[in-house]
Amino acid sequence: MQKQTIPPKKLVTTWRDYLRMAKEEGYNTEDDIVRLPKDLKARHDYMVELGNERADEKRLKRYIKLDRQIKERLAEAKRYFWENDKYMIIPAGTCEELIIEGRTLHHCVGRDDYYMKKMAAGESWILFLRKKENLEKAYYTVEISMKDDRILQYYSEFDRQPNKTTISKVLEKFEQSVKCRHQARITVPGANIA
Repeated sequence: MQKQTIPPKKLVTTWRDYLRMAKEEGYNTEDDIVRLPKDLKARHDYMVELGNERADEKRLKRYIKLDRQIKERLAEAKRYFWENDKYMIIPAGTCEELIIEGRTLHHCVGRDDYYMKKMAAGESWILFLRKKENLEKAYYTVEISMKDDRILQYYSEFDRQPNKTTISKVLEKFEQSVKCRHQARITVPGANIA
């Protein structure tokens, strides 16, 4: 117990939770290697993630129809691809991506099918703002209206907005770019009617 990095007040609760999850996963909790892990916090967190992955797999099976509808709208959402020298914005393409984004940044985007349904209906789209130096690392999640290309909300980890001033400016440039491209697409040369 003294070797653990968990505060003493939380140690018993964490250990109890760990043992419960280990048992649910089929581990032999009578075995000392399982029962008394060297790093309780790491094993506890591993069990949480393992359980989350199993739950996500079940959820994704329920979202097959939504996933198909989202993929059918991807051609519309491609207008939201954007980059500058430091950042890239990438439209989400599947329900699984939303689940992973929400879990990674600890916010609600993938908690249920709310945003997935909005994407499938063409109401709004979820975008991933990434730093170009590390495109694989989640940074900000952005929701944009597909009706008027207006940013509805944007959050990073735990629904926070680090570097809000900088990110607001980046998103303003992105919005302007999208609106300019959209206007260029709908401009029709005058017809010669004689």
